[in-house]
Amino acid sequence: MHSCPHCGRRYRQRRVTAPDARQLDLLDWKPPAPRRCAAGRIVLLHHAQDPDGLPRVGLEIPGRRFPLAFSTTAEAFAALATMESPV
Repeated sequence: MHSCPHCGRRYRQRRVTAPDARQLDLLDWKPPAPRRCAAGRIVLLHHAQDPDGLPRVGLEIPGRRFPLAFSTTAEAFAALATMESPV
């Protein structure tokens, strides 16, 4: 174990690996291409039933933890169309 010359604290020396020939240079790095994802996805929520006992329609939005529940399918599709439309 090595010790710090200033404070005397002991530490283990880190392992140094040789650079791999397959690694790119920092200036040659290219960011990954952005992935295209839909604004949302229509799902059936079996755990949230309407008064008739049928599953409600939900809209899964990327970044949200839980889907938004709608009372009708038309409302869910209208909300999805609003989200996907360009402003």
